[in-house]
Formats: sequence, structure tokens, C-alpha cells
Amino acid sequence: MERFILYTYKNIEEFNLFYSQLNKIERPMYLFKFQETAELLEGLDELDSVVIDISYLVEYLELHSEDKYAAINNFDYLNENCIVVVREQLCNKALEYLYAVFYDIKKIELLEEDGELEALDKKNVSSIPGPIYSRKVIYEYRNNDDLTKIIDFSNENNIGIISVANLNESMLTSLSNYKSFLFDMTSFCLTIKENPNLLFYYERIFNTIDNYEVIVRSKFSDELLDNFMLMFERVEHISTLLSDIKFNVDDGSNKEIDSRESTRVTCISKISEEQRSVLFDKLSKQLVGHDKFKKRFQTAMSKFAILNKIGDKKIFSILLLGPSGVGKTEVAKIINKSLIEKNELIKINFGNYSSRDSLNSLIGSPRGYVGCTEGELGKKILNSKTGIILCDEFEKATNEIYNFFLELLEDGKYTDTMGEEFNLDGYIVIFTSNMSCEEYYRMIPPELQSRIDMVCEFALLTNLQKRECIKLRVAQLLEKAQKSKITVNLPEEDIQEIMECDVSSICNVRDLNRLVDDKLLRYLVK
Repeated sequence: MERFILYTYKNIEEFNLFYSQLNKIERPMYLFKFQETAELLEGLDELDSVVIDISYLVEYLELHSEDKYAAINNFDYLNENCIVVVREQLCNKALEYLYAVFYDIKKIELLEEDGELEALDKKNVSSIPGPIYSRKVIYEYRNNDDLTKIIDFSNENNIGIISVANLNESMLTSLSNYKSFLFDMTSFCLTIKENPNLLFYYERIFNTIDNYEVIVRSKFSDELLDNFMLMFERVEHISTLLSDIKFNVDDGSNKEIDSRESTRVTCISKISEEQRSVLFDKLSKQLVGHDKFKKRFQTAMSKFAILNKIGDKKIFSILLLGPSGVGKTEVAKIINKSLIEKNELIKINFGNYSSRDSLNSLIGSPRGYVGCTEGELGKKILNSKTGIILCDEFEKATNEIYNFFLELLEDGKYTDTMGEEFNLDGYIVIFTSNMSCEEYYRMIPPELQSRIDMVCEFALLTNLQKRECIKLRVAQLLEKAQKSKITVNLPEEDIQEIMECDVSSICNVRDLNRLVDDKLLRYLVK
């Protein structure tokens, strides 16, 4: 098999120059596609030449190296009149994967110097199928206010709008009733670094449809242009496409907020030492048993406060293991209430997150898109004023969820599918699970285990500790009744009887509380 030179371009400017030269001589450029490229090359005679960009192919092979032999076979009919190009940053990978096809690299500008572009104009082009690519404009919007205006305008004018995160054949079918539609590729840009093979996949989809325009949040427009040089030629503001909408002009006084700052919430790492001391005291008194955990937690939080202050650690994570009803969830509730008396705790139950679309349910996608829903986590973060996140039944989460928390615990922030960044600096994330320690080390991915700062297994309460729980519950109910101005006709001997009831067969704190409630409520008079 004959081997050839591979030509490289550095950036969008070099690509645009080369592309315009090809247009002048009416020479089309193609993206590599399995089977289609083989059929194209096989149909050429010795006078024909084509230009093929293999950038997406190389990124695809990084994740699917087993397909490199099939890719090599697609170049069996490549001849010296054909030109193959690739982005400069991918050239070494290209030579590694396609070693049987290419033996050297040249910069694309050398084509013009060597007269090779001029020579192309003299070739017979009659047998080359297909038109020259019609490259589109990327329309960028600035923030959520802009996006809301776009969605409202689209609804009023029968224009479909869809997030690429939910792009599939059924979604495209559902848009058939619209006169045109917009693709928002913001979510695509958020995932492309982890899934470069999506470039190859989405390029094929976009080349099978028409009557659409692409929009993206402005912070990702340059990245999108770099990834899809053959599809897009430039970036313009959304106002040039939707001129009927009045968008705010960014004069520097109305800057986009790229991050949901954690300064608006009260975090345990950012309060004073005196306030933390009060919190630890409440946790010690209100959480019955688990003395080893309480001691470890106090030490660990004091260290985290220092590390967080110097910017060395963003999030502190805890995993509490053990049977149901021993106080794991109560830890988060006590801390949350100690920080702010009346505040909604951020609680995610992963018993509801075991489906294939669980990550979309967690971090969501823009409201107003076809088939999209709002993310539960972001919504609850915005509604809470304390930096505590409780994740119940964590062992039931999917691998996608595990990977999400892998990054969150490392970076201290995350970006939802709308492009909105949430900064969780100073937060505590408390995972709970009914697993044992042995099950934890067997079931949870090792890389996630290494991100969790503190693992503690809660044991069943002793009978003495259960009676402490009953005493605490009685005191809580009486205090709440007094605040609500409810009369309590409860003799002291009856209180003693309640506290001394048989608890040997009850293992769950919730069951203990129900027992107290049943015995005590009949004494309360409105």
C-alpha cells in the first residue's frame, strides 16, 4: 500500500484561507466517513483529486482504536492527487493510528508554495460527487435573559428549539411541524472534551438535515467554531438572526454572571470558630450515639476550614454507611438547621436516579426546549441558603452520576446543560447508604472512593441510646407544642412511663419517634 503526506492547518484562520482557495477552483472538501470515503476514492480515476479532512476521525479513534484497521482500509484507493488534511494538534495521533496511510506531515500553506493548489484546478472534476459544503454562521447569546427571549420568540413564531443533549430521531420528527428550528449546542460543548467521538456522530446528523440554525452561549462559541471548522465559518451575535428581539447591549455595567457564587450561602467552613463550636455542640447533643463519628467530624471540619480558606480544598465530602434509621440523614438535617434555623435542605434521593437519563434529571437542560426538564440539583441549590447537600441511597446511582460527582468533588463546581455554572466552594456533601464498609469498597468505583474525605459506618443503637432518643423526642414535641400555644396535660409519671417503654425490638429511630408521637399526642389539647 502506497503511503502519502498528511497536511495540517493550525487554526480557524488557516482553515478559512485554505477553504476559500478550494472554493475558488470549485474543489469540494469532504469529511472522512466510514464506507462513504472508500466508495468516493474507489470511483476516482487518476486525474481526479479530492480534499478529505480526517480531524473528526482521529478524535473518534482515540476512543475507538479498534476501528483503526477499518479506517485504514477506507484509504485503499487514495492516490497522489488527493489531499488529506487534519488539525495540527491531532497530527501525531493521526500518524500513530493511520501509520499505513501516511508517512510525513506538511503545513497546509506549503500547498500554495509548491503550486499544488494551482495544479488542482487543471484536474478533471466531473466524477466528484456532491456540492461544496455550505458553511453556516454560529449565533451566540450572552446569558439566560437572552435565552429566555429567544425561547419566547420561537414559541410565538412557530420556530422549534432543541438542545443537542436531547437530539435523536424522535426529537427531529417532533420538529417537523415547525417552519424552521434552532439547535442550541451549549450542552454539546460541555461534553465534547470527555466524548470527542461525538464530533463524528453529530457532524453526520447535521449533514442529513436542513432548515436549521445553530445557537450557543457566547462563552463556548469559539470552541464550537474550532471543533466544526468545516460546518461553520464565523460567529455572530444572535441579534443578527433574530432582529425583532431587543437584546441588552453589554456596556460593561451588565456583565454576565458565569458562576453561582457560594458567598450568598452560609457554609460551615466560612463561619467563625465560635459559631462552629456551637454547631458541634448541637450535633453532639441532638445526634444520639455515634461518638466516634462526631469526634472525627469536628477534627476534620476544623482542618477543612483552614484548607478552604487558603483555596486548597473546595468541597468536603462524607459517606455515612449503615442500616436504615440510625441517624445518617439526621446529621445533614442538624447541620443545616444549626447554620440557618429555617432553611430548605438540599436533598437528592438517588433511589430515583437509577435510569439511563438520570444525569439529565440531576443537572437538567434549558426550560422551554423540546423534551427537556429542569435539573433537580441546580433548582434546590438556588432555593437553599446553606452549603449542605444530602445524597441519600447513593449506591443506587448510575455510573454517569458517579462520574459527575467525581468531577464535582475535584473542581468544587459544575456546569449544567444550560451552561450555568454553580460554584460550591465551602459546601459539605453528605452521601448516605445502607451498604456496609465491605460493600462500599466493592461497589463504589475506586477513583470516587479516593475523592471522599471521610467514611464512617453507623452501628445500631444500644437500648440506652434508644431511650436517649425517646427523651430527646419528648422534649422536642413539648417545646414545639409550647411555641404553638398548645396546652399539654401530661403528668410527670406519664412522661416517665413513655421514656421507660420497651424498646428492645425497635431498631429504627423513626419507629421510636412514631412510638413517642402515638403515646404523647393524646395528651395535647388545642
